[in-house]
Amino acid sequence: MMKRKKQFFIFFSLAIFVTSFLFAQYTLREEGEYIAGYSRLSTFAEELTNLWPNKNCGAYVTRHSGYPMISLACSGDFRTKERNQFLDALFKKGFVLVRQEYKLDYRNGTYLFKTKDSAMEDRIVFFKLFFRNARYLWPDNPKGKKMIAIVVNDVAKVKDVIRWESLGIPLSYVVMPFYPQTKATYEKLKEYNREVWLGLPLEPLKLSPYMIKVLLVRDALDDDKLSSWLDEAFAEVDSPYGVSTRMGSVFTKNVYAMRKLLSQLKGRRVQHFLDMKGSAQSVAAQTAAIMGFDAWERDLILDHKKGAKYFRKMWSKLVELAYQKGYAIGVVHAENKTSFLTLRHILQNIKEKNIRFVRVEDINPISVE
Repeated sequence: MMKRKKQFFIFFSLAIFVTSFLFAQYTLREEGEYIAGYSRLSTFAEELTNLWPNKNCGAYVTRHSGYPMISLACSGDFRTKERNQFLDALFKKGFVLVRQEYKLDYRNGTYLFKTKDSAMEDRIVFFKLFFRNARYLWPDNPKGKKMIAIVVNDVAKVKDVIRWESLGIPLSYVVMPFYPQTKATYEKLKEYNREVWLGLPLEPLKLSPYMIKVLLVRDALDDDKLSSWLDEAFAEVDSPYGVSTRMGSVFTKNVYAMRKLLSQLKGRRVQHFLDMKGSAQSVAAQTAAIMGFDAWERDLILDHKKGAKYFRKMWSKLVELAYQKGYAIGVVHAENKTSFLTLRHILQNIKEKNIRFVRVEDINPISVE
């Protein structure tokens, strides 16, 4: 009996030893793989922060539901462009996208990506991205208020700026070059810290003696003439938020002329481009977007025809567009007093509680995919 007990004890002890040994080997293997995987993910986390060159991001490796997770926090934008760059970086490292979720709030967004890491035997790895103070978040937030941007076009006098500012809503201004009060008007808007666009007069279908220093297609194709013309245009509006087209029903249909103009604008470090669409066939905004500009195009001119009745009709269409797309860009003309008075009356009696007035910069630029 004692002999059997002794044999059982020896067998039991041996079993425990073998089990402990195998478990230790397995644990060491798992720990080694974890350490190797953690080191790899830490390096990749740092690489991801470089997608936002202004160094406004921080990253660290943590865990989510028991799986490793790279957590990235940024102060900046996450548009289609940034999202594509992020996914491209994942795919190049061998990560396979399984699922994505996102939650958006005004100017803040959280994104969770579940992936499989092909370099680590298809282990699950999560990526969590948080963005704050963002003007642009992919995709447009369907739960947010509908945005309307009002662009005051053809601004050439200080008194017009003061009048439109009295409306008390965010506005974007297009300042005309080559006018006596251009510099004073621009300086007043900069004093108010407003969004200022330089409106470049481009060749229309019909030229008029009243049109001042219009850029013709043939002059845009001459590098020296184009450079000289831009020097003069920027002389009194030296650092606008961006550049806008004016007129241009002929010019903006010509891809080659647009590329010549945009190339020189890029050399002057212009990053933002607004197309007023002097022609329905304009290729200006699309060309600018392809060339790397943040580009927008207006939706409606609210005072294309005279009279408050027409303005109200176009306003209703603008609101309808905002509800359809999430945003809309409407244009008014600075010297049109009827437009000012009609818009002021509309704002005093506005019933659309789901409308938020913004500047053009607050709207996602067009994307080219």
